[in-house]
Amino acid sequence: MFDENFLVSLWPNVMRLQSVEVDESRNYQLDSMQRREEYSFILDKKHPVKLWNEKRSADGPGFSFSPIGYFSKKEKEKRRLKKKLQQEEEDYYVDSRFPVARVAQLTRLTGDSLRLFIYRYRPSYQFCRGATNQDIFLYINDKLKLFRKG
Repeated sequence: MFDENFLVSLWPNVMRLQSVEVDESRNYQLDSMQRREEYSFILDKKHPVKLWNEKRSADGPGFSFSPIGYFSKKEKEKRRLKKKLQQEEEDYYVDSRFPVARVAQLTRLTGDSLRLFIYRYRPSYQFCRGATNQDIFLYINDKLKLFRKG
C-alpha cells in the first residue's frame, strides 16, 4: 500500500475580500450626519416668532415683539428638544474620541475599574474638539497615574 509514490499538487485559489476601514471617527461622522438629517425639522428651522428688531424679508419697517408664541408650550418643548439634541451630539463626539475599547487597551483596566476610570476622567467636549490623538493618549496616561494613586 505504501510502495507507490503519489504526486500531490495544490492549485492556488486566490480570493479577494472587500476591504474594511476601521476608524472610530468615521463612524461618528456618518452617525452625526444621519442624526442631523433625522432632526433637521428642529435643528434647521428658524424660530417662527419675530423677536425685537429681527429683520425678515416680508417685514415692513418698525419694532415688533410677540412673546406669546415664543413662550408657548410647543415652542418651549422645541427649544428643550434642540438643547437635548445638542448635548447628545456633544456626548457622542466625546465617546468617539474617548472610546471604551481604546481606554481599556491603553490602561489595561477591566470591569468596574474601567467604568470608574471612564466616569471620573471623561474629558470635556471642548477639550476633545481641540485635541489631537496624541493629546488624547497623553490625557489618558496622565489620568491613569492619578487613578492608580488614589
